[in-house]
Amino acid sequence: MLVAERGGQVVGFISAFPGHPYAIINELGVLPEYQKGRAAIKLMESMELLLRHLGCTSWAAYIGAKRGLEETVEKWGAVSSGEGTMYTRSLA
Repeated sequence: MLVAERGGQVVGFISAFPGHPYAIINELGVLPEYQKGRAAIKLMESMELLLRHLGCTSWAAYIGAKRGLEETVEKWGAVSSGEGTMYTRSLA
């Protein structure tokens, strides 16, 4: 987990589960009054740097259909894998 701080106050955070070859970014949040700034971009840049250092070659994230963030994430270079659903399969 990484946090964004302004004036000694936490204004945002991002967390991920690193894995190989990819990581899952499970949370990204920024206080409403800081959402028009660069906090989210700096958090993403920092998380990508950390994930690269850990050997991850890509990341995945779920964004609910009502969030309205698709355009922002696609501008970042992410590619949609379909409608807001993620599938898992147990190998046990």
